Amino acid sequence: MESLLWAVAVVIAALMVALLVRSFLVFVVRISSRSMLPALRPGQRILAMRVYNENRIKRGDVIIFRSDEVDDTLIKRVIGIRGDTVRVYPDGTVSVNGEEPYVSNDGEASAECHVPDEGYFVLGDNREESRDSRHWRSPCVKAESIIGKAIIIPKDRKNQKGEQEPENRPFRD
Repeated sequence: MESLLWAVAVVIAALMVALLVRSFLVFVVRISSRSMLPALRPGQRILAMRVYNENRIKRGDVIIFRSDEVDDTLIKRVIGIRGDTVRVYPDGTVSVNGEEPYVSNDGEASAECHVPDEGYFVLGDNREESRDSRHWRSPCVKAESIIGKAIIIPKDRKNQKGEQEPENRPFRD
């Protein structure tokens, strides 16, 4: 009887730890749109870490945030951080502070934004199909709206049958 109580206590403790980790540290996100192709495909699941310190968000990070403007939770890549001036030209070229660190990508929408403190300018990797900072009335995501940051995404690999299977890897190469 004592060993049964011990086993129940261990199971309950493990469930509590799992619940705490999911509530306060990491969570799973299911990709529902094509806006982040080719990095993220619809139906994929990624692991994200909750963000408590916005100073840890850098250009190139993929963030999950709540958008009141479109009334949805979105996932996009951070292009501009506080103090940056971001320009997206009609040909798809993106410049940050006068430099062009991001590859040109098709997309008809252009934009110019000085990123305020506590704000982030974000774009989808698949600019042709992404509704992002270029399209919104308030182009910058507020730091308080950020839920998490992608940390692990699946990487395609072939299984024994020659079919593609996901492989976990850190999000940033």
